[in-house]
Amino acid sequence: MSTERVDRLYIAFFLIHTIATLVIDIQSLLPAVLVFKPFKSLLDCYMRMTNDPLIIGAYTKDPNFLWFRFFLWHELIFLLPCFIFGTIGLMKDNHRIYPLLLGYGAAATTTTTTCVVIIAWGMNIYNLNMFQFFVLIASYVPFMLIPFCIMLDMYFRLQSLVKPHQNTLKSSKTFKKS
Repeated sequence: MSTERVDRLYIAFFLIHTIATLVIDIQSLLPAVLVFKPFKSLLDCYMRMTNDPLIIGAYTKDPNFLWFRFFLWHELIFLLPCFIFGTIGLMKDNHRIYPLLLGYGAAATTTTTTCVVIIAWGMNIYNLNMFQFFVLIASYVPFMLIPFCIMLDMYFRLQSLVKPHQNTLKSSKTFKKS
């Protein structure tokens, strides 16, 4: 698949991730006055369907979920701007966006993998039925795997940009004898 097509998929993913961030993830961080009613309705629907223990923990401010609230702040402060800058950079075919997207991929993969592990191994602890469990896993896993692919892709793109210059750098070094 061409880089241009892959970039279009990443842009689509960033738009989807932006919606998920605004509609579901960060609502617990905002004062109720700042939450749009349609977003609140969508979150209520999601919660009825999934009984997501992580979102519940974020809302109740349970100290056991402090790590998750930190992840949500991280999503708001770091990941959300990455979606915006990443989309703009990819649309302009600007290679300078690659390091940021590499960082985004690593951060999003790490935080979302933590959430998947907590849900997968905590299914019985949180009294999730099989439907809720599978919907939650299906909801979280793409937000783990796609950033992982972005991270790998950006690593290899950066390597291909750096590699041609390595020989130039080596040959331009001069060593002085003391």
